[in-house]
Amino acid sequence: MKKTLFSALLLSVSVLSVAQVGINTNDPKTTLDVNGSFATRESSVAISGSTATLDIKNAFYKITGGTANFTIVFSTTAPVGSNIQNGQRIVIYNDTNFEGSYNSFKIPSKTAQEFIYSGGAWYSVKAASNTPSQLKWFYAPSMILDTSYTTTARTYNIYENYKKQFTNTGTETNVNYGPTGTIATIPVYSSSGDLDYVVTGYDKSVFYDVSINSSGILSYKVNGAATDKTFMNIVFVPKN
Repeated sequence: MKKTLFSALLLSVSVLSVAQVGINTNDPKTTLDVNGSFATRESSVAISGSTATLDIKNAFYKITGGTANFTIVFSTTAPVGSNIQNGQRIVIYNDTNFEGSYNSFKIPSKTAQEFIYSGGAWYSVKAASNTPSQLKWFYAPSMILDTSYTTTARTYNIYENYKKQFTNTGTETNVNYGPTGTIATIPVYSSSGDLDYVVTGYDKSVFYDVSINSSGILSYKVNGAATDKTFMNIVFVPKN
């Protein structure tokens, strides 16, 4: 009798270990089926110096304080930090007035961003809410270059002029209307170092000695008069 009871108990445990779990439902469709809302507890982290260190014990962190842009660090201290599992997720809300960064990922002021752990590193799940979507590449906006003849190299800051156009801080005022009203600014990459720059083509009858550096500054010389067909194409390539 004892042997039979023990076997039945083992069978019960085995069945329960693979059962689907339902919360507020008697008919779960997945391993864990929640019928309703759920929340993760918020953990507040104050910036120390220029660093915000997250201890990886919680799933949601609000970063506060700070007097300037700061760096985000994920702790690797035992027992939690040294046992991070692939697939672990963390949401970070930047409640400061400054930009936070983890490696090359940026979290602007008053925005949230989610990270996921895989293969020994944390990765951004998507771009923060007021930064551009993660494109493979995009063209620089139209800009006016001085094309008067010169044998001395001229320079033009492509990145800064792109930023001025998109944030409406240049000499020209944007005229626009979006689906929810006037759009004051367009999301931009906040640092020239967030992008690579490629000149994909230009009018060789007008321009020569063309180059562009890692800060988005174009250098060129002019050897002929520009026409209505003169062009230069510049592509921005986001690094992440």
